[in-house]
Amino acid sequence: MIILVLPHLYLSKTYNEDDLNVGYMTEEDNMERLEISGMTIIKTIKLLQSEPFVVSFLGGTTGKHIRKIFTKDNIKSELIYTRCDTELKVNILDKNNKSYAVIGEDTKNIIDKEYAIYRSVLNDTRNLAHVVIINENFFKSNEKEFYKDILKFYKNDHYKIILNINKYSNVLDFLDFIVPYAIKITISKDDKILQKSKEEIAKNYSDFIKKGIHYVIIDIVGEGALFISKNKTCYIEADYGLPCEKISEAVDAFLGAIAVGIERKYEQEKMSKIAFGTSVAVLENKGIAYCKQNDIMINKKKFKLLEVNNNNTK
Repeated sequence: MIILVLPHLYLSKTYNEDDLNVGYMTEEDNMERLEISGMTIIKTIKLLQSEPFVVSFLGGTTGKHIRKIFTKDNIKSELIYTRCDTELKVNILDKNNKSYAVIGEDTKNIIDKEYAIYRSVLNDTRNLAHVVIINENFFKSNEKEFYKDILKFYKNDHYKIILNINKYSNVLDFLDFIVPYAIKITISKDDKILQKSKEEIAKNYSDFIKKGIHYVIIDIVGEGALFISKNKTCYIEADYGLPCEKISEAVDAFLGAIAVGIERKYEQEKMSKIAFGTSVAVLENKGIAYCKQNDIMINKKKFKLLEVNNNNTK
């Protein structure tokens, strides 16, 4: 089982510009059509025949809907109900599939008592699994102390923690609280860092490895991935153009597959192939909902893995 520390789930609905006519926008949306954040990570873990366990805050009508879906899909969870309504977001895309408006409910802040309940739930579930995903994107900007507390919570236990972080995060700051087993960073294929060689990029993250992190994993969305460890750096890439739809789902699927690979103690090469293969399968099938395990297995064999360097080689 894999524990997902996702404090703030939310519901979202995406519209394209062509949808923005009065008749469409005033039509009452079926709740089943709304997307639940984090669901791609959950579905990926289940698709790869492992078991996710979600710990989250929920509240209001949208929170009740998420609980209903979790029950329907047999997703194991511990949900803390709060006075704070779970967010409902409307995302509007322009003709280039870029977001130009995100409309969401102005939710109240979680109070200290509710934070204490969350930590208590984590304590009660700490023996369920030894692999834990902590997703920085699910913490709010005013919750830095809560985020630090969650990191401290796992510090002295034998957990394999996967931190999913923003590329601008200062990872060395986290090491005061916890040395994660792996960190996953997502960058776009147009990121300036990719102008450097793969060896130079790996060198940039060598300090993290020296601090005791086993893997630094860089997801180059729709392009490739770098898996950096103490002993070697592996690079895997697609040799053809991939669809640009469902990028966010591909990013989350990549994370879910990494967690399964770590849970099963896969070697670096195998984990690289299954994580990238899962991400590509989601892009090719236009979403995790249409993705089958066989799609992942085909991709796992299709993409070549390049060993950028091997520190065990004399």
